[in-house]
Amino acid sequence: MGPTLDEVAICRIIHGIMPHQHSATTGPVWVHALKLLGVDEPVSSEIELARLVQHGLPASSVERLVSLGFQRREVFRLVIPQRTLTHRKQRRQALTGDESDKAVRLARVRALAARVFGNEDKAWRWLRKQKRAFDGQAPIDLLATESGARAVEEELHRIDEGMFV
Repeated sequence: MGPTLDEVAICRIIHGIMPHQHSATTGPVWVHALKLLGVDEPVSSEIELARLVQHGLPASSVERLVSLGFQRREVFRLVIPQRTLTHRKQRRQALTGDESDKAVRLARVRALAARVFGNEDKAWRWLRKQKRAFDGQAPIDLLATESGARAVEEELHRIDEGMFV
C-alpha cells in the first residue's frame, strides 16, 4: 500500500515543497519553457514544438537562459560554446536545431523544478546539488543529454508525488 495523501502532504511540508498554485504555468511544461525563452510564436503541440526547434530559435534565447538563472559557463557547456555563440550573433544567425533543442531542454527542466519546489531558489539549489539518486552528480550536469534530462524530470515527478528516496 502506498503513502496516504496525509503522508504525502507531510513529506512535502518537511521537504519545504509548497502545494501547487494554479497559474499560467500549470499547462504542459514545454509551453512555459518556450515563454521563458522568449518565443512568441503560438505552439499548440509537441509536433509544432519539434518544427520550431528544427527551424532554430533566435540566438537571444541563450541570453534568456542566463536571465533565468543559468550561469554562463553552464549555458556554454550545455547548449553552445561561447565562441560559436559569438559567431552566430555576429552573423545574425539562429541557433541550430540541436542547439535550440538543448536550450528548450534546459528551460523545460528549470520550469519543472520551479513548479515542483514552488520557489526559484529551492529549484536552483536542488538542480546544482549532487544527488545520490544520480550517482553523486548534480541534476544540472545530467542535462547535457536528453536521456539525462529525462532522468532528472522523472526524479522531479517522484518528488512532486511525494515519493522521496
